[in-house]
Amino acid sequence: YESSPIGICITKNQIIKFVNNACVKIYDYDTTEELIGKNIAESVAPEEIQKITEINMNREAGKEVQNTYETIGKRKNGSFFPMQISSSIINIEGGICTITFLNDLSEMKKMEKEKEALTEQLLQSQKMEAVGTLAGGIAHDFNNMLAIILGNAQLALVDLPKGSELRHDLSEIENAAERAKELTQKLLTFARKEKLNLKTEGINRILKDAAAILGRSVSKKIRIKTSLLEPSPEVTMDSNQIYQAILNICNNACDSMPEGGSLTIESDIAEIDYEYSLKHVGVEEGRYCLVRISDTGIGMSEEVKKRIFEPFFTTKGTGSTGLGLSVTHGIIKNHNGHITISSAPGKGTVFNIYIPCARKKEAPAHELNTADVISGNETILVIDDEQAILSLAERILSKAGYTVLTAGGGEMGVLMYEKHGARIDMVILDMVMPDMDGAETFEKIKQINPNVKVMLSSGYSIDGKAGTLLAKGIREFVQKPFNITDLCDSVRKTLDD
Repeated sequence: YESSPIGICITKNQIIKFVNNACVKIYDYDTTEELIGKNIAESVAPEEIQKITEINMNREAGKEVQNTYETIGKRKNGSFFPMQISSSIINIEGGICTITFLNDLSEMKKMEKEKEALTEQLLQSQKMEAVGTLAGGIAHDFNNMLAIILGNAQLALVDLPKGSELRHDLSEIENAAERAKELTQKLLTFARKEKLNLKTEGINRILKDAAAILGRSVSKKIRIKTSLLEPSPEVTMDSNQIYQAILNICNNACDSMPEGGSLTIESDIAEIDYEYSLKHVGVEEGRYCLVRISDTGIGMSEEVKKRIFEPFFTTKGTGSTGLGLSVTHGIIKNHNGHITISSAPGKGTVFNIYIPCARKKEAPAHELNTADVISGNETILVIDDEQAILSLAERILSKAGYTVLTAGGGEMGVLMYEKHGARIDMVILDMVMPDMDGAETFEKIKQINPNVKVMLSSGYSIDGKAGTLLAKGIREFVQKPFNITDLCDSVRKTLDD
């Protein structure tokens, strides 16, 4: 009994007569003598006393009772812990006693809770990934349609005389298409398909800029405070996107304080270890820049916290798209970071944003010469499964002086290049096509001419397969919906490369 790893306690008439060392350890006492003589009721939580007493008295009276069950123990210092007990009657020197085997369930319950939390994180991550895929697909299709609307509106504006009454109407169409383009960009950002313009710089500049603009734009009843680590933590980031992500969170924080309060923006360094990464799905070990944004607002319920990053979910009522925090989520994920939230109704909210610290300074981007990008006389093959896109591209490029050939899909494009490749100076290739996608089409055309000049065009941004193809030799990328300048500029760069 003394060497058993399981706690053992023998009681008679509810009084402890014997405990082993394991039992002393479980209850956090120093010696067996401290426990012997105590009433068993002193070793359980107050709300469990009546249940334990009745079970023990009924057992000693010979009645049928539950022998194994879970309850809540009480340690010497008054803290409580979950435990499993299994009791039975024994006869010691002619006296009826109860022997109880105790097992501290603290670690097991902790592991179960962590497992449940990880499972919930995984399910949430899978849900967000599915929603992101859907959002990215919708944005891709919308961008194809917007390219047709925007391109044709611009072509019509080019052809109309300056005094035409139709110019105003076409300008309104163009402006609406541009605004719709911004919306699809937000969806692509949430779906983590948004192009990043990465540079290494200190995070504090962005936080100071955000605090400054908030100080000028939000209610004077809200106090904006900063506590920034110096020297500033450096991050390799798209500064415009990170600024937008920070501002989105801060604006939501200010909205949660209609009667005023405090908004605090902090920067720090955080080391994420292996144990932390195990508890957070998709998070890697390493050194992170930590941005903490805390408010004294109305807080959030558990249900709201679970949905806060979903696109189109909002608690602000009509007039809000609900894309602000979903865009923030996409931006941070796209920077290989993650976000945690701590909040409760009436307790305010704390956002912790983790972004990997920069390892080294990035070289400044080379400035390309964009002079005379809109004209040329070369021959261009445009491959796209959308007939309206083919027609639009042909009209734009023909006006710019190019000879244009079109193919309504990857297979047709390969056949046309086999036939006319000797006079084709470059290819504009769609990324997503049903018969043969952009990647396969590119490989087949490269087999015909390894030095072929190809520009990629897609309703998605430069991510995933598009980024892989650029690494394999595609010269330029133009995102739909493109305007006349975007397309002709990228064409000229590809040809001159």
